[in-house]
Amino acid sequence: MFCSKSSWLVLFGVALFTAALFSGNQCAWCDPAVHVFQPPVGDRWHYPFNFSPGTRPTASIFWNNGRDFPIFNKRDGYVILRWNTSSLIPSGNAPESYLVEGCTVTVFNVASATWTLDGLNSDGVQKRLEMFGVGFTDINPETWVESTAYVGGNVGGPVPAAQRDPYPLDLATQGHAEDSLNALPWALGTLIGYNPPNQTAPFPIVFTLDTGQPSIRAYIQQSLSLGRLYWIVATPIDAPVMGGSPSSSPVIIMKEGVGSHPGSEAPRMAIELGEQGSSVEKWNFY
Repeated sequence: MFCSKSSWLVLFGVALFTAALFSGNQCAWCDPAVHVFQPPVGDRWHYPFNFSPGTRPTASIFWNNGRDFPIFNKRDGYVILRWNTSSLIPSGNAPESYLVEGCTVTVFNVASATWTLDGLNSDGVQKRLEMFGVGFTDINPETWVESTAYVGGNVGGPVPAAQRDPYPLDLATQGHAEDSLNALPWALGTLIGYNPPNQTAPFPIVFTLDTGQPSIRAYIQQSLSLGRLYWIVATPIDAPVMGGSPSSSPVIIMKEGVGSHPGSEAPRMAIELGEQGSSVEKWNFY
């Protein structure tokens, strides 16, 4: 039976498609999927007076106005989160091959919170919950763990405060954000079911990254290629007044604290990857 050239191309395309379906070397991210990572391999309260790094059940996040304590950074208490992603998404591929279509990070705040996002802080910055990408200076991001020694503004340190390492990345400048009043966060937290001052249960805070933004997408792609993804959760809400209520600023539940806070969860990250274009039609054989 005679087959035209176009028929042979179609048959060839079908053969390749079938081989790809049954090949043991097929990439694990070719089909659209949402990959959920929980808990993180590291969640660290990055604060100079954290004397039990990596084991604390909670982490308060807050702002230091810098006028009273100029040796400390403005984003003084924040949370570093690290996920190793290669368990679900193979690492080692070209960053652009990871078709990132969505990324969310969810953390839980303790019950009995009273803080709000109304108004400005002591430095005139709008109160909010912030998420930043993470930069490193001398510390190796490959070997960082939640008990790695603190680097940043501290007692006896210089004025202005020493820079953090790791540090929050300003989305606009890709520079240090720990002491910036104008730093652009990578995402803002959405409060789910929060009802101060009558909050009787832990509640989630959800950060939704805009993966259409080139810098955010490239950061996630590069991280997936390396097999590890870092985020920082911070806030410009002022630190509680000495002797005041700790509930007046956010307190994040770490993976070690879930058992002590019924209804909470460990920090969670979800990454949505898009289709790689593996259909015969997209191969355009005919």
